[in-house]
Amino acid sequence: MMTGRVLLLGRRPRVLDQLADALRRVGLQVRQETDLDGAATRIDGSTVDVVALGRGVTGARRKAIVNALRAKNPDLRVVDGLAPITALLVAQVQEALTTPAPESRIVSAAGMFCRRRAARFTASGFW
Repeated sequence: MMTGRVLLLGRRPRVLDQLADALRRVGLQVRQETDLDGAATRIDGSTVDVVALGRGVTGARRKAIVNALRAKNPDLRVVDGLAPITALLVAQVQEALTTPAPESRIVSAAGMFCRRRAARFTASGFW
């Protein structure tokens, strides 16, 4: 089991609910927020190890949220959700918790996930 505190920020409650359930199953503490405008002021960054941002959290809004959270936690890891695919997002968060460089944007999990999917489809005869 993994340990860590994850903040999920996004516009789609159903996606956040599914991801939160999956992250809790691997032992992580999870907080969900859909109020993107209030999140930066309401959440104390020192209570979070990883913030996972949905695809709709971009530009100035993304920057403001990340800066506000990092003001209290310079070691905060940021995961940019690449797609609303639960297994992919779980892999991204897990990698963020185990990768030493806090300034890194986590994208290599996506490549690993896609390679596994391609191998599974090839082995099963879809390709």
